[in-house]
Amino acid sequence: MGDSSLQITVVNRRMKQLFKLDELATPISLEVLAAAIGKSSEMSEADIRRFAECWKEHALDPHAREFSHQSGDRIFEFRCETAEAGRFVTVIEDVTARRQAVSKIEHIAHHDALTGLPNRLQFKNRLEREFKRIEQHGRQLAVLSVDLDRFKEVNDTLGHSVGDQLLRAVAQTLLQAVQPADLVARFGGDAFCILLDAARSQSEANHVAQRILDGVKKPYFIDGHTILIGASIGLAFAPEDASSAEGLLKCADLAMYNAKADGHCIALWFTQAMEEALIAKRRIEADLRRALGAYELLAFYQPIVDARSKKVTACEALVRWAHWIRGLISPAEFIPVAEETGLIVALGEWMLRHACRDAASWSSDVRVAVNLSPKQFQQPNLIEIVKAALAETGLPPQRLELEITESILMLDTDDVSFKVKALSALGVHLSLDEFGTGFSSLNYLNRFPVKKLKIDRSFVKEIDLSPKTQAIVEAIALLARKLEIDVVAEGVETNAQLACLAKREIFLIQGYLFSPPMPLKDLAPAFSPVAPARLERRA
Repeated sequence: MGDSSLQITVVNRRMKQLFKLDELATPISLEVLAAAIGKSSEMSEADIRRFAECWKEHALDPHAREFSHQSGDRIFEFRCETAEAGRFVTVIEDVTARRQAVSKIEHIAHHDALTGLPNRLQFKNRLEREFKRIEQHGRQLAVLSVDLDRFKEVNDTLGHSVGDQLLRAVAQTLLQAVQPADLVARFGGDAFCILLDAARSQSEANHVAQRILDGVKKPYFIDGHTILIGASIGLAFAPEDASSAEGLLKCADLAMYNAKADGHCIALWFTQAMEEALIAKRRIEADLRRALGAYELLAFYQPIVDARSKKVTACEALVRWAHWIRGLISPAEFIPVAEETGLIVALGEWMLRHACRDAASWSSDVRVAVNLSPKQFQQPNLIEIVKAALAETGLPPQRLELEITESILMLDTDDVSFKVKALSALGVHLSLDEFGTGFSSLNYLNRFPVKKLKIDRSFVKEIDLSPKTQAIVEAIALLARKLEIDVVAEGVETNAQLACLAKREIFLIQGYLFSPPMPLKDLAPAFSPVAPARLERRA
């Protein structure tokens, strides 16, 4: 306690202990006491003067005030209050533990626990501050959105422990590729973001991106494993690309997604065309959601013909969309959007029921083939959906073919095996689509009850021109005959292609040479023997 002349009259025992002032006697001036406290913690003379002035200012203030003072590794809070006749009281509290706890909480709130890097929150706060500097000083900055390629494979095959160690190693790779003033953050999963310090050029950003690509693709050696991954990077520049922190992040993310779509392990700058494409995709998504309940979807069918008898053995069901304004929209435009958004599940179920209902009216020796997307196959009620479609339409299971791709079988899980066996037990035929374009095809044929292979159109397109392609197709045909599996060649468009396939005893043909996809009302004549159309090779 002290008086209006800043003479300290009372110093209790606890304060002497805090600052090791056992020999201190009162009365003593506040300035001398402040100097004694400063010397006990080896403060400089300048710091002691600033500390004394601060304490005097707070002690003379008629209102209660607080200030903090650090003495060595301890932090003290000084709370000054006035008393009668100009006297004052200063209560001093050791708040070191409290401040450390708060600091730890703040660190946790602003840093990624796994890598120790700043997290999304800290990154966005820093980016928003940098945008204010842009507005005030006309500076520039770049953001890089980095997403690892093939990281999921590491987690799935080597486990999350190895995956965590890999993320920590990648964090160090990113830090080595930038300058100390730059900010590297982990946004979660295998996603990182980098803020290059203001006034850096696009050229420098390109160099940083290339250093990251080169660094990440080098082998990582973890727990006896040699791990090879890559990175896809999206870059955005402010203020050219966006006028806000949130907008710049979106631009960088969009560029990164385009980098992944363009083949992975590359860096792309954001362009306005990317945003326009995204807007168009969102419009397609919204219109497709509406179309599912507005009777705009149509079922078309493309016959699969036995070239020997010219008879239709099956028809592949293909969805078409008659947009109420745009007319027919190409499946190449809306199917990828449906797969990306999950609408493919509802779309696929609609197609399955519709195709079974239509096929029930066909000749009993003609089957219908329906594609199953990977997301459809992952649905827990897939078997029930197929059973319901067959029961509602009365179509015998043996007349339904479900076409699946190798990407489904590549999952190689108990769930996949269960569903494949359950579908086969129903009597449904399983067809392996796009055969030869995936991985480990022969293993799938050995493990799963596949009834039919479809040779991808990429092989058929050049079969009459390429001896290598002819050898591949001949090997597939021989293998299928040994395994008693039917083979369909899709995308057949010329008689030359047909002749090459026939020479290799492939007679089940799907393609424009015999028939394009057509609506149900035009399909009936196709069930009579079909003569090949005189078509030239399509562009």
